[in-house]
Amino acid sequence: MKIWINTSFKGFYPVGTAAAVAAKSAKQASWLLNNELETIGLTRSTRPEHMVEMRALEGNVQILNNGDY
Repeated sequence: MKIWINTSFKGFYPVGTAAAVAAKSAKQASWLLNNELETIGLTRSTRPEHMVEMRALEGNVQILNNGDY
């Protein structure tokens, strides 16, 4: 299982968005994220190429959204 990051989906407001998804592939991660977005009333706006694999190494940190516009 891998961790996939997406920071390009359309949220409720025109500010940054970020999600982390545990899945075997970018395609599966995109599908899972789109399902969750739809569940909360957002558009299914992700594609597999929008998913970025996070390297699962101890001590690896990836800031998803730091609030800097």
